[in-house]
Amino acid sequence: MKTNLYQLKLTKKGYGLFPYIIVKFQEFFLQVPIHFLKNSEDLLNENYPGITIPNVPEHLFDYVIDKQVVLMHDKLLEVVRGYADTLTERNNVVFPIWLVENKNTAYFLHDGNFTKENKIPTGGALVTNDYTFIAINSDHFISDSPKSSGFNQNKFFKKNDNFPVGNTFYEPLDLSTINGIKIESDFNTVRVLEHEKEDKNIIIRIKSKIGNTLIDFTGANDYRVYCYTYDGFLDSRHYALNNNSNFIISTTQKFILLVRN
Repeated sequence: MKTNLYQLKLTKKGYGLFPYIIVKFQEFFLQVPIHFLKNSEDLLNENYPGITIPNVPEHLFDYVIDKQVVLMHDKLLEVVRGYADTLTERNNVVFPIWLVENKNTAYFLHDGNFTKENKIPTGGALVTNDYTFIAINSDHFISDSPKSSGFNQNKFFKKNDNFPVGNTFYEPLDLSTINGIKIESDFNTVRVLEHEKEDKNIIIRIKSKIGNTLIDFTGANDYRVYCYTYDGFLDSRHYALNNNSNFIISTTQKFILLVRN
């Protein structure tokens, strides 16, 4: 696939490393890492987001990951089936889902049965388990190629004008991934100028559930504005440009992302 690679190498957290789960939503792919652990105590380690398989026989760790995946294949299928059932029950929707074991092998789950595929899901917008973007139009795994480059989240937000409509964007746990600061307000009106900091993006969460949210951009820098519903779905987007005087955006939503334009 001919593409420009923007990839955040979250090796410590397991993203982009085999094996993993891929779920296809309408506008993006979600990746769920799968970790083999020696004991259940490691479950508390923050370096293991996604799914963990504890108490794996210790001798398996003498092998390379490819061999581990082969030996744990049946367990992996069982784990993916359980994850898919939970996802379907939670959303009342059956999403396409794959177990990806290596760059040439995936298992697609359909009607409770797995079908082996020699081509794995790739491309599109890829997000982490907490809905932070990590790749766009790229392979879903970390390549050993010297041409691979780090993904700058701030660059992605500033340069990509096709922020996916209808996409889910849950608040990221790590604000550094979007070069952002967080504002929580008890009031429905927020003056952006009072919160600007260098070239930071701004996440606004309004605590009050009553009335419209008013975002006052008077005197502020230029922004692209994304308003999200309580469930995390993109409701509307706007431009706030040349904000010299009395420029206010009104929205019923309480979660707003401001991206420096």
